[in-house]
Amino acid sequence: FRRKDGTLTTALMSARIIKIKNEPHILSITRDISERKRYEEEIKSRNEELGSLNEELNAAIEELEATNEEFETINGELQKRNYELRKSEDKYRLLIENSHDIIYTLSAEGIFTFVSPAWTTLVGNPVDEVTGQSFKPFVHPDDVQSCMTWLREVIESGKRLEGIEYRVKNIDGKWYW
Repeated sequence: FRRKDGTLTTALMSARIIKIKNEPHILSITRDISERKRYEEEIKSRNEELGSLNEELNAAIEELEATNEEFETINGELQKRNYELRKSEDKYRLLIENSHDIIYTLSAEGIFTFVSPAWTTLVGNPVDEVTGQSFKPFVHPDDVQSCMTWLREVIESGKRLEGIEYRVKNIDGKWYW
């Protein structure tokens, strides 16, 4: 219906016939429901927004579930590899610790980064006193330069080279080939 000011508004109209002094009359009630309609439209709009957000949320949940499955698969593979690596490490540690040969690793500067227990058995120095030290004090002075040259060639070529012969000083100060 149209208001006095000319604006249109939504209204709810109800009517019925009533008798007054035995004559029929129409009783009509008109109620302005424009505010209610505005709220209904707002609720409808917000419900649509919530529906869209819910769809986005469900899509994100599905994506997270898929990602979680991938992570679980990767984690299972990593756990398997870690187990296999530990078995391999245990195997090689057992071999190194029980070897009768001295096994060691050197940094590019000639510093011992690892020395097997056979060092202590054959040379006499405790492993913890050798690790972190230069190899030079343990090698005969006449052999140090050839050992340095060999080490440099290994590093530069990146390949395994046949061993080099050199004398090693025993804890008692004696030199052994």
